[in-house]
Amino acid sequence: MKTRFNILCALLAVAMIFGIAIDFATNRKAFSVSFNQGRESAAAFDSSAEGPMKVLDSKDMEWYYVNIVAKDYHIQTDSLYNHKTDRYEHAVLAEAAVRTDVKSDAEQKAYDLAGPICAITYIASIGYFWLMLIFCIIGVNRNEFFSEGLESRFTRMGICLIIAYVAQWTLEIFGYFWTRSHISLEHYDIVIDGPNCYFLCFGIGMIIVSELFKMARAYKEENEMTI
Repeated sequence: MKTRFNILCALLAVAMIFGIAIDFATNRKAFSVSFNQGRESAAAFDSSAEGPMKVLDSKDMEWYYVNIVAKDYHIQTDSLYNHKTDRYEHAVLAEAAVRTDVKSDAEQKAYDLAGPICAITYIASIGYFWLMLIFCIIGVNRNEFFSEGLESRFTRMGICLIIAYVAQWTLEIFGYFWTRSHISLEHYDIVIDGPNCYFLCFGIGMIIVSELFKMARAYKEENEMTI
């Protein structure tokens, strides 16, 4: 049984790593934009009919990628060329790169504070989750099946996943409201792209497992006292 447990834990680790890799691959543009935002805002280009490309001062404009949805699906604002049919197809945008005014000093300070706090909270929660998982595997292999320590670790693992989920939402909501207050696009609404809820589901599931272990331990102790 221990062998099966260890295999399942290894599969869990592989599944989570695979999920992170898939998220990174599908959202590589967002990661790239976040990583290069400072460099991009330092040299924004503006085309003009009166002359060649000119460089704007980094203090004038900033670039942002926003998720958008069409107010009316009949409105087609763009087209894509289809090489198979040799024609242009109508398209509805889902994301837009928008250049807008730079943040005020107060907004910049809020961003400088909220961003690192959310990121550190997320990384620390995930790191602590993996630490508790390793301790759980060690405890099970030491036959600590009905111990308060194992129950506590499962509870803390669940809380860590919930905290990581909340940290993701906090950063998304913060950026969403700032974007809505500075950007308004014709024919499109700016929407929030919230994180996947699997962290929340797994977190609650871990706490449920902890409660099951508590009930099993109480039942075992009651049987031992009866005997």
